[in-house]
Amino acid sequence: MFQKLREKPVYIFIAYIVVSIILYYPTIGAGMVFDYNGWTMKYIEGTYKDALNSFGYPGLHQMEQFAFFTIYKLFKFNQFSWYIVFALLHGIASFIVFRFIFKWLYIVNVLNAFKISLLVSSLFLLSPLAADVVVNKVTIHYLMSNIYIFSALYFLILYYENSHFRNILLSISLFIFALFSLEISYVFPFIYSLIWLSLFFFNDKLYWSKKIILPLFYPFVILILFLLLHKLMIGRFIGHYGSEVHTTFNLKEIYSTVIRYFASYTVLFDYWPYKYKAFVSEKLLSFSGLLLPITFVIVGSIGMYGFLKKKKAIVIITLTFVLAVISLAPIANLYYAFMFPIENNRYSYLSSVFMYLFIILLVYQINLKKIRQFLLFFFFCINIFFLFKNIQVFSDSSKVAWGLIDDFRWFDKEVIILVDPDIFKGAKMFSTIKTPTSFSKSLLLHTGIDRRNNIKSVYQMNFTSLNDSVNVTKVSQSHYKIEMAQWGTWFMKDMIGATTFENDWCRTEIDKSGLNFYNLYLKEVNKDVVLIYASGNKWSVVK
Repeated sequence: MFQKLREKPVYIFIAYIVVSIILYYPTIGAGMVFDYNGWTMKYIEGTYKDALNSFGYPGLHQMEQFAFFTIYKLFKFNQFSWYIVFALLHGIASFIVFRFIFKWLYIVNVLNAFKISLLVSSLFLLSPLAADVVVNKVTIHYLMSNIYIFSALYFLILYYENSHFRNILLSISLFIFALFSLEISYVFPFIYSLIWLSLFFFNDKLYWSKKIILPLFYPFVILILFLLLHKLMIGRFIGHYGSEVHTTFNLKEIYSTVIRYFASYTVLFDYWPYKYKAFVSEKLLSFSGLLLPITFVIVGSIGMYGFLKKKKAIVIITLTFVLAVISLAPIANLYYAFMFPIENNRYSYLSSVFMYLFIILLVYQINLKKIRQFLLFFFFCINIFFLFKNIQVFSDSSKVAWGLIDDFRWFDKEVIILVDPDIFKGAKMFSTIKTPTSFSKSLLLHTGIDRRNNIKSVYQMNFTSLNDSVNVTKVSQSHYKIEMAQWGTWFMKDMIGATTFENDWCRTEIDKSGLNFYNLYLKEVNKDVVLIYASGNKWSVVK
């Protein structure tokens, strides 16, 4: 079977596409909230000319915006079409990961290269942490950048195999596409260099020459030119969260974040009970000053030992670890949200390839075949189990979101939402940072009726089931007490834990924990104003 697949990889391509489409079928309609609302509202009046300046985004994301805008123009808000496109892209990305890993491991003469590449790409396809990228409809740049980066690495290896200049030209072109898609592609030249070095150390048929050495410098030159262009066009070298965020280096926090990302893939850290995640995160930060140099010495010593003793397996395993760390570099200084699963997963979509390769290579060092097979079987089973859990989360979040949109019926009234869902077990829903509310934007996009100025929101909450809600007690015409109707949920405001606030139309008093209740005091009593709150996927009215 493996020989047939090796001779006709098109079967693998078809299988990955089919599996991705089937797996993510329950998520139809999910992920079309929050940031998706903001972009699609721009696209309604936008043109392809606006894509040239990234629709006002402070970064050079022309490739991303061109693709995102094209999907919108083709499918508008058709849920099935958006799901197909994203599931298709994930299947394609998984196949390209397979082609790159197999070509690389084969060139450097790693045993079982085909099986290892098939296992790694399958894990990437079935990763529970990939669901964030596949389902959320604002993450197309993560899919695109992965496809471009691993395609570029694949053509790089082809170039060193046959010296055809078109391959290096394709590699460089794909890198440029990645640069205009997402800032995470800044790490490409460093990954490229390490891959390049590994080809010469582990393949005696490759030779040093000017034709081979010069292409090593091309990606660095292109990156420097791109950063200068970014500075000229945008006013700063780095987009997305900006240079002040991406160039802040706190080694303790960076070390803690990198280790937690590794733990997310090796021991599924995301799915631990919160108290254990918080404990580990605290200890990692506290002892990172000691652990960082120890880790550096251990990894460096192992790599040096493998190099000096010419133990290829040790060197390649060490190299994949380093490549995973480098892939995390652009996001290692960003806040690591670990309250719920899903929240942080998109950031490690690129590095997950090298993490899975690191895991599989380690397992293949076990000589006993039955133990190796058991470990692989167990690891796949547990990943698939949590993938189905994440898919179910997105499916449920979709039911709640579309249920609330369909159930809204107060189009001629002023409305105050006492509570609506911010997230569903980590999946973004109607997260709101400032007015107008995210829910009112969704209502406009999917009904065509603009109620942005007529819907006010007090607090939001994290949903953990399809039946979550609150209990509302009317104390007086202007005073209401809102209590959680279940354990394990809490109030939220501006995407963080809720606190007491006051504005021109109300004042609130929230219990110190933010977990149990809040009091709402209306500054004006208007009998025509409708007070509503989410009860699962329906609205309940305060009578």
